[in-house]
Amino acid sequence: MDIEAVDEDKGYLRVKVESEDDLWLLSLLVEEGDVVASRTTRDVRIEGSEKRRIPMTLAVRVQGIEFQPFSGRLRIKGVIVEGPEEYGLRGSHHTLSIDVGMSVDIIKKEGRVDLKLVEKILKLSRRGRGLIVAVDHDEYAVALLQSQGLRYIREGYMQSPSKRDPKAYDAYEKSLLELAETIKRILEEYGVSIVAIGSPGAIAEEIARLIRDAMPRVKVITDSVSMGGRAGVEEMLRRGTISKILSEQAAIEAEEILRNYIETLSREPERVVAGLEMIRKAAEMNAVKKAAILESLLKGDRATREIVNEILTLSIEKGYDVLIVPTESPAGERLRMMGGAIAILRYNLPLSFIEDNN
Repeated sequence: MDIEAVDEDKGYLRVKVESEDDLWLLSLLVEEGDVVASRTTRDVRIEGSEKRRIPMTLAVRVQGIEFQPFSGRLRIKGVIVEGPEEYGLRGSHHTLSIDVGMSVDIIKKEGRVDLKLVEKILKLSRRGRGLIVAVDHDEYAVALLQSQGLRYIREGYMQSPSKRDPKAYDAYEKSLLELAETIKRILEEYGVSIVAIGSPGAIAEEIARLIRDAMPRVKVITDSVSMGGRAGVEEMLRRGTISKILSEQAAIEAEEILRNYIETLSREPERVVAGLEMIRKAAEMNAVKKAAILESLLKGDRATREIVNEILTLSIEKGYDVLIVPTESPAGERLRMMGGAIAILRYNLPLSFIEDNN
């Protein structure tokens, strides 16, 4: 997401949506009561003719936000507060459909923009990184998926196998091993824990087996595509591979912190806390190592949002990580049963602190 303009004192922010993951980030930035403006279309009646849909820019005071993960669209519902005067649209209801590539103007209802919070929310997009590999008997391409888009890391050629020529088949087996080693090095270098491998036939499964054997903690997804190289990567993207990677990555990170929390709770109960207020107080003491917060809490009542915002802001100052867990997910359901917010600490806090804040 690119911040195109900002006026902190007037509460104005203009952002450009550059990827599907940015739609989720935008849903965190916008809240009920804000004014949001973007290009849209609207059915209007022009004098002397029937209704027709025409493009225009409309601003609405937000009443509701609908974001379906991995759908590629964000819907912002509200009452029109600004638009072309000739159509008399003020006061009518309208839904803005926000897509990748669009610019959106936001005026915060509080009258100010918290840039630290905005920066923290932008950093949350890093959780979605993954690796995409497309390979066939002729070529391969390895691309890194980041919030700002796709970046090709490595490309090369494969040795075609031949049952009639044992040397050619041996060379093919060697090229598979070399590609697997290349993928492992890239996974380690970029700290990626998920890779999607696509190919015609069984090549992807062969490489996936090598990766799983060497790196059991890495999640490997296989897909069937008609070719390798960049064309194969693009085919995988059209098949929804990004959605698979992002959903798997979110689940992996959420499950990991939940598992670590439960394990730490059983061994060192003074090294974990639960609940937004306790996390905030622990963060003020620079005690938080990593926290997980249920996504729905970012859209809670004003008091809840203020505490969440403070936790996010403190994470910038204190240098700890905050994972926003999707509400509609198995990990989100488990987190909800724990109160919606947990944290693993850098050091033990005395039981008296925990008991006094329960």
